[in-house]
Amino acid sequence: MELLDNYAIYILATGAVLTAILFLLRNWIGYKKFKTTTPVNFLFEEKQVSGYSMNSLMKKMVPVKNALIVNITENELWLSASFMNNSLVMQFGMHHRIDRDKITHAELIENEMVLIFKTEKGKEKEVHLVLKEPELFLKILNSNGIKQPFQEENRQNK
Repeated sequence: MELLDNYAIYILATGAVLTAILFLLRNWIGYKKFKTTTPVNFLFEEKQVSGYSMNSLMKKMVPVKNALIVNITENELWLSASFMNNSLVMQFGMHHRIDRDKITHAELIENEMVLIFKTEKGKEKEVHLVLKEPELFLKILNSNGIKQPFQEENRQNK
């Protein structure tokens, strides 16, 4: 009889434990995407960035606020988050590791950095970022002698 009295508590506790395990597992999967075995030199790093993805209406209407970390390395642009925010950032389509040569457009429009890039599967994605230093971001993105496809002469062809 005593077991039946505590049945609801057991069900709730089991549900809470399973939810916590799934949350931590999803965060770990997002964390592993950016884990490297060699040290990485960041040319640009900015934390607490806001932004949204243009993939769907819901993702556009519900931006990620102050949870993104934006990094530029020699060859890649990383849109990531801290361990505890990975699940949120992945859910809203803002968790990417992008080769710099896959970026097709980068432009500052009304306080928002608009980035269009091709994924590994060839699908085009658009994200908007609210950076504290957008001019520096663009300057570093165009640096290193890497010819970017979003330079002025190619932008007119779009």
